[in-house]
Amino acid sequence: LGVVQSGAWRADLGRMLDELVTSQFADPRLAIRENVQNARDARPRTGVYTGLVGDQNIYVVDDGSGMDEHDIAEHLLGLFQSSKRDDQDAIGKFGIGRLANLKIANVLVYDTKRAEGKPVTVAITGKLHNGDSYQIYQFPGLRDVEGTSVVMLVNDEYAKQLERASVQRILTGECGWISSPLYFEGERINQPFDVQSSRKLPFEENGIRGVIGVSERYNRV
Repeated sequence: LGVVQSGAWRADLGRMLDELVTSQFADPRLAIRENVQNARDARPRTGVYTGLVGDQNIYVVDDGSGMDEHDIAEHLLGLFQSSKRDDQDAIGKFGIGRLANLKIANVLVYDTKRAEGKPVTVAITGKLHNGDSYQIYQFPGLRDVEGTSVVMLVNDEYAKQLERASVQRILTGECGWISSPLYFEGERINQPFDVQSSRKLPFEENGIRGVIGVSERYNRV
């Protein structure tokens, strides 16, 4: 048989991205979790710090590896271009979480710095379900230490669903397992990943972390 028809696929990119995010995040509020996972994947030295500024601004701060202008251009602003795709220990690898943020936030502000680089501040605005466009603004960075700060300016639609108590519940329930200490407004909300045993063996490989220990009470694993 000969070729009957050929051509390029046509797609409504804005709708396609919206459906992609919806399929990954049944509850758009879980986009907060993505920012915490990104902070964890940056391997912070002391922990991941979260909280609210005012009533509608949620922040996630880490003292991990940070980003420079090249990282932002290559990875922060592209779907399926995450810098973590080859990192077996990383949780988020495809950049979908950033899109999910735009479901609940009018503006995302990244303030970041690599150890040997210049600080960079980037603001991203856009509305995912109104099309595939966004605006990016870059400013001189404010950080003087390595790491990244992300601030979500939550839109009015989700503001009442993301009050302090709700944000803390989401963080505790969805992110309490991360290996780094996780703080909400100064208070640690996760516990060290461990078992109570004098004989135990921790392991971590290919993104899987665990602890095998012998129960002191029952003398069994």
